[in-house]
Order: sequence, then structure tokens, then C-alpha cells
Amino acid sequence: DSTIRSWDYAPGGEGTRIQVDPTNHNIIFSSTYYGRLMKSDMSIPQRDQSKHIPDFAVGAIDSLRGEWLAATLMSKFNNKVIYHGLQHLYRSDDGGETWKVISPDLSYNNRSRMGNYPYLIYHQAITAIAEGSKPGVLYVGTDDGRVWNSQDNGNSWKEITKARQDETVGRGLPSNKHVAKIETSKLKDGKLYIVLNDRRADNATPYLFVSANSRVSSKTVTANLPASPVNVIINDDQTCHLFCATALRIHILQDVATNWN
Repeated sequence: DSTIRSWDYAPGGEGTRIQVDPTNHNIIFSSTYYGRLMKSDMSIPQRDQSKHIPDFAVGAIDSLRGEWLAATLMSKFNNKVIYHGLQHLYRSDDGGETWKVISPDLSYNNRSRMGNYPYLIYHQAITAIAEGSKPGVLYVGTDDGRVWNSQDNGNSWKEITKARQDETVGRGLPSNKHVAKIETSKLKDGKLYIVLNDRRADNATPYLFVSANSRVSSKTVTANLPASPVNVIINDDQTCHLFCATALRIHILQDVATNWN
């Protein structure tokens, strides 16, 4: 059948996050083991397609810590802006040519929970990055359960999972759970969905939280989800539907007052 196109291997290895340039689908950023990052051009011969970005030579540079699936995000507002997470958040404004650190260490930096390269994953690093409804609004989650927000393109950060005495922020969010995904609303500023995943501790509980005004509340939207770790959440603002993928199946929620199907 001449209409069937052949498949090519995607760059990045067996564990990777892929970001494709919407203006040129041949340009791909892919995270690789321990938070390394490569940029690929699929239009050129395979041996020359991919180049590792030296700023993220985890293992060779002792100060860097990256997760097995490090978070990488191409901005939805500007395809030249790329974010990549180790224990700090990095940003490139020129399509990956140069990088700068735009956050402090956003993990707890707990050495007792860290692995030792090359035999164990580092941990204590960023695993989720999301943009808000306007440029410069960022949300970042870590593998030790912290969620942060910046309203000024990384110049300052507020932890939204940490409760103050005068408010209930974060009190409903379980601690030390892997932040697998952060999904923001395109229509409602400050509304976001947070997926926690605790399968690494053999915990199959589904953790799915919704917030408003950039604050994590105790409101969950797990409803009748079966006991299975949640990996992905997708919010469709136009239809008000939520889609989530667990380790077992894909579910849809058509109304927050009803159950998942």
C-alpha cells in the first residue's frame, strides 16, 4: 500500500520526552537519560540528525541532577523558547543555542533520596513544566512533590504546595509524590490540574487535583477512577472534557459532577 508511510525511530532513547517545533516538524527536542537533552533535525541523514546540548551533560558535570524522564517544554507562545528541568529550570530564547538558569533548586534537595550515577536515577529534580494562559506564567513540579509558580518569567517563584498559617494552600496535596503532569486551562487564568504518581513506592492510588487562582486545593477529581497510577491529564476547555491516562486505560470525564468513563 503506497499510502502507508514508513516509521522512523524518534530521537531520545527508550525513555524520553519529545517536543516538536510546530513551524518545522523536522526540528525535535528530546530529553534522554538522567535529564540530558538533544536537538534533532529529521530532514538530514540519520548520523548527523541529533546533537547533544552540552549544558545538560549530566554525569559529566557533577553539579547537575536530572530525572529519567526530565521535563522539557517548547513554549506555546514562541517556538524559539525552550524550557528544560534538572534541579533548576533552564530557558533558551534562541531555539536551544544558549541557556540560562531561571530558578533556584526547586526540589527538597534531600540527599537521602538521591541516587548515584550511573547505577541509580538522581531524583530530587523537575518532572513537569507547564505554561499559563499568557507568556511568562510558569508552573513547575518535582519528583518529590513540590509545585511552583512564577508570574514573571522565572524572576521570582512561589511554592503553591506549601500552606501558610492564614490559608489552606496545599493542605490537600499528599507530600513526596512524583508530579507527573501539570495541565493548565487556556480560558481560565490560574486554573490547573495536577497529576501525582506514587507507583515508585508501589502505591496504585490515583492522585488528580484541580486548583483555581494558582493555588492547590484539596479538591480532587479522581471520582470513580480505579486503583491505578495516573500518568497524563488533558483538559479540553472548549468541550469542558477531561481526559486522563492511567497505567490501565484511558478515561474521559464529561462533567466534573459525574464519574469517569
